[in-house]
Formats: sequence, C-alpha cells, structure tokens
Amino acid sequence: MNSTRLLPDEKLRTFKTTKCPLLARGRCNLGAQCNFSHTTEWTRRRVFCHSSTDAIKYCHMQCPDVQIDFRNEAILSNTSILSNTCKLRAKCPYSHSAEEIFYHPLFYKTRACPSYHSKGTYCKRPYCPFVHSRADRRIHRPDHQYKMYLKYHRNDGIELPP
Repeated sequence: MNSTRLLPDEKLRTFKTTKCPLLARGRCNLGAQCNFSHTTEWTRRRVFCHSSTDAIKYCHMQCPDVQIDFRNEAILSNTSILSNTCKLRAKCPYSHSAEEIFYHPLFYKTRACPSYHSKGTYCKRPYCPFVHSRADRRIHRPDHQYKMYLKYHRNDGIELPP
C-alpha cells in the first residue's frame, strides 16, 4: 500500500528548510518522516523570494560544482552530498542537494517514481518527491511563468520551464 504523503504548495515552500530542533538536541526518532532537515552538509534553501510565488532564488538543476549521490540509501541517510566547491554558496542559482532538487516546485511530483512498483514493491519514502499515480502529478499552469530573482543573478543560460 502507498503511504507517501503529498505536500501542498504552501507546505512545499518550507519543507526541510530548517534544521531539525530535536536532532540538534540529539533525539529525533522520526527519520525520513520528519518535516525538518536532518542533513548536516546543506540545509535546503527556500525557493521563493519572500511572499512571491513566481520569483525563485535557484532552479531545480544541479550545480556543476556540487557532486550528489542520488542512490536511495544516500538520500535517505542524509549523506548524499559528495563534494561542494561552489563559491557562490547560498547565492548560487542552482540546486546544491538532493532535497533542493527533489522538493523544488519545478521538479516535485513531475516525474514517475523509479522505485514504485519495481520488483513488486512500493515506495518506502514518506514524502516521496516522485509521482505514484495520476492524482499525484503536479501540472504547471501554462499562464504561470517562474523567473529568477534578479538581486543575485540573471537568467544567464538557465532555461526555466513554464
């Protein structure tokens, strides 16, 4: 049975953008079910600028200066960042972690889950960013266009889908 939870847009804005306060005290037992970040390498940045729903700080594409291990075990154990040599850090227009890619509004629930129904099993991720059924799929409105936040960077070579 599928136990994956679907995040509404309002929750997606802040999901895993704050370090887990229980883990900081050494005692969060929720693991992947926790709404807070458990990664020590890079906490997911908020995508949108302030209260905007179209101006984004970074895109869903991986930064060329960051190596990410996309194996399920590495992502679930929060050890997916292999190296990060990006000098722009938080001002970089690209994603720096699996969380930033997977829970970005341009990626979240837009691609089929690679582990769902494979080998007769179900996805074990409580907040899987992938699609498990047609009801899960996020559709981007054709009249809604995202744009990069100009305070930090321009759209130099970054193609944003509508």
